Amino acid sequence: MTGANNRLKKILIAAGGIVFVIVCWNIITYIEHRGLVKITVDALPNDSLVTLDGKNISAGGIYVKPGEHTLKASRQYFESVVNSFNTNRINTSAPIYLLPIPNTAAALKWLEQNPAVQQQREAEAGVESDSIQSQLTNANSFFNQLPIIYGDGQGGFVRIDEGAPLSPGGPPTVYVTAATPAARQGVLTYMRSRGYDPAAMNIVFNSQSIPIWSNGGD
Repeated sequence: MTGANNRLKKILIAAGGIVFVIVCWNIITYIEHRGLVKITVDALPNDSLVTLDGKNISAGGIYVKPGEHTLKASRQYFESVVNSFNTNRINTSAPIYLLPIPNTAAALKWLEQNPAVQQQREAEAGVESDSIQSQLTNANSFFNQLPIIYGDGQGGFVRIDEGAPLSPGGPPTVYVTAATPAARQGVLTYMRSRGYDPAAMNIVFNSQSIPIWSNGGD
């Protein structure tokens, strides 16, 4: 009986030690990643050299500071691809695909000899294309309603307009005139409540107030 008790005690001590290590690891991980944003990077071919803001990284889940970043994937015989993004404007739960371009005979031959990789590339390119198309369809539906003008509750109006893109081929741009931080935050809430994703659009805020007697510039 004493032997059985000793074995049970050892098992409980070992289990307690494992739980303690896991808890400590989770605490350390939380502290290290606090304030950072997790993104997932997927590069094909798998042996592509991937950099984030000029520093080598491994593909997979990584943590970055909120804001603007640049990813680059390079491989012998392939043309490098660059993806610049803002963590505030992308769906961070979706992978970022990096597919170096096979613009040489050697690259095309490599893909021909590795059909599984080519199939993965085609599948990922399809997913990315579907995601972009979904964002554009969603944004176009929203743009069809513009301009939108409503009261800000403080004697003025909030106005939401469509304007020129910030860069050729970039995401849709929305121009918002709102006088206060609360009113600007209210625009984002307004968009989300109607099923539109502000992260899929460039949003430019103008703090100028539109008086309640104004016709909004029409």
